[in-house]
Amino acid sequence: MCRRNVLRRCAERCGVDRNNHRRIGIRGWTGRKEERELGWLDWSVLDDITPDGREILFDEAGAGGGVNYTAFVRGSDGSAPVRIGEGSGLGISADGKWVIMQAAKGGPLRVVPTGAGEARQLTHDNVSYQRARWLAAERSCWRADLSPDTGRAIT
Repeated sequence: MCRRNVLRRCAERCGVDRNNHRRIGIRGWTGRKEERELGWLDWSVLDDITPDGREILFDEAGAGGGVNYTAFVRGSDGSAPVRIGEGSGLGISADGKWVIMQAAKGGPLRVVPTGAGEARQLTHDNVSYQRARWLAAERSCWRADLSPDTGRAIT
């Protein structure tokens, strides 16, 4: 299933409104009647949502995020965004404690904590991943993209 469909399904379940594919206003609620703007700076791009809808992972890709983008996690209650690091966020764990990230220009995937802890390199390759998600067991992740050498799908 493509990332757009996964995010659309999560957005519908969690009440997140995607305005378009390039610049999105993130609005969401959890047990609330009113919408809350969850975008932050000038070019907020939704990456993933925890299954319970309490945390969102997004990138700032405009001037606010810098040339290499910056990933943030934010509660759907409107709490302040937490900077995860430079690069693009690809997936957030169900408990909201870990984020799969990649440098804006590609390269290995990293697993980065949203709180205290150390980041770990997840892959040792030169693939430009477009998708990576946590599996239900949370101890492993799924990734897919094209090999730079063969152009074949990697899963």
